[in-house]
Amino acid sequence: MKHKARWLTIIILVFGLVWLGFFLISKLWLTQNGEYQPNKNVLPVNRDISTFHLLPKNQPWQSEYSLDRDGVYYGIAIIPGADPLTFRLLMPETFATLYQQYSHERTYDYAVDKNRVYFQGQVVEGVDPLTFVTLENGFWRYVYGKDKSAVYYEGKLIPNANPQTFEILWQQVYEGCGKGHYYTKDKNSVYFKNSLVVGADPTTFVTLINSYGKDKNGVYNDGVLQPGLNPNTFIEPTCNYG
Repeated sequence: MKHKARWLTIIILVFGLVWLGFFLISKLWLTQNGEYQPNKNVLPVNRDISTFHLLPKNQPWQSEYSLDRDGVYYGIAIIPGADPLTFRLLMPETFATLYQQYSHERTYDYAVDKNRVYFQGQVVEGVDPLTFVTLENGFWRYVYGKDKSAVYYEGKLIPNANPQTFEILWQQVYEGCGKGHYYTKDKNSVYFKNSLVVGADPTTFVTLINSYGKDKNGVYNDGVLQPGLNPNTFIEPTCNYG
């Protein structure tokens, strides 16, 4: 009986080691092929221990960004060309005043150095790092940003959006009730994420829950006009905060 138990233990151990090896190899492959979002608890391999730290430094909650004297990292991948001496997270002022109470809610997607702007470790092409600022689109979510010339969603250009008149249309009362906070507008147009809401009137457009919005002309869902829905009689879906 003891002999069988010993062999069973060995088999389980070998199986576990094989599974762990397969998991680590697949994780490395996915990382190298850009299909894996690294966990912030996994550290870069070739970091300089004496200068390495997570960002933001000395705070109870960190982002996916980190740096040492040699480079800047997102997850376990180095960000090519990023300058560790001038690299910083774009952290709005509201973070500082509410940090301790809601630190677990923070998202640090955008970052900047002296030369470029980054979104989740990727370079945002054509952005002016001196004038770029992030914009809140829901409680402590900052996937929008703008510089002196253009507006961006998740690091992607919103074509023809006007940065001087651009605004987020999310409403605090709808927080947690779907994707209404992805509607935005400027003086000329309405947008859903980084796409134009065709035909929408920016003067009368209001955001609703569950990706709905409406204006004087119609009702929209995910930024698309819904035929047959009357904005004057449309009954807004119920928010279940789920």
